[in-house]
Amino acid sequence: MNKNSFLKRILKTVHKLSPGFLILGICLIAWASYQIYTQSAPAPVSVEQPAEESGLTADTSASAEIEKREETQTAASPTDTTAPPDVQNEKETVKEAQAQTETKTETSKQNSISDETLYPVRPKVGGNIGNLTMPAIDQTLPIIHGTDEDELSKGIGHFAGSVLPGENDNSVLSGHRDTVFKELGQLEINDELIVETSAGTFTYEIREIKIVPSDDKTIITPSASPVLTVTTCYPFNFIGSAPDRYILIADLVRSE
Repeated sequence: MNKNSFLKRILKTVHKLSPGFLILGICLIAWASYQIYTQSAPAPVSVEQPAEESGLTADTSASAEIEKREETQTAASPTDTTAPPDVQNEKETVKEAQAQTETKTETSKQNSISDETLYPVRPKVGGNIGNLTMPAIDQTLPIIHGTDEDELSKGIGHFAGSVLPGENDNSVLSGHRDTVFKELGQLEINDELIVETSAGTFTYEIREIKIVPSDDKTIITPSASPVLTVTTCYPFNFIGSAPDRYILIADLVRSE
């Protein structure tokens, strides 16, 4: 067999087999395409809920159940109208403040009425308004309205710019150290000063004794309560114009 005959035979064989190879190639291509498609396709989506969502649903259900129980218990139990402790304390504080304000207002009204009714007719300068008794030194002296020399020569002078004895403020009495008040230095703390006027008998108790310069005006300052201030020149045995003032301050302790 020569070489040309062999080649011809091979070509005839290939020609006969070519349709089969073609079909085989198509099958291989189809199989490969299927494999590629199945590997790249997305995984199926699970319809089951995640554990967290399931837990949330369970918690929500439990909360709803608890709320229902609480509503049932609230409906079954009587309504509690008691206010919280903080609110109660605040209400009590407000009530106390209102009570204190009402008390102060009532006291102020009583004092005002008292001052108006104690002396319906105000005294005139130079007139006798009563007596001052100092039991500790067994002495009773007349009180004259005014503190000029004419009034002081008759007894103890009442400073006309101050309230009258018994009224709710500072009532100021003055006298000479060498006449009516020459024994004033013998009085002590807690001794009584008793003032008798047309309005009644007013007993004061000495709270303070002090010595101040002659130009000190603090002795005639207003007071929130009934006070009696008694003044005279000091030292008692000083010759000439004394440089200081001897002061007694007494609080009202009894009215009759």
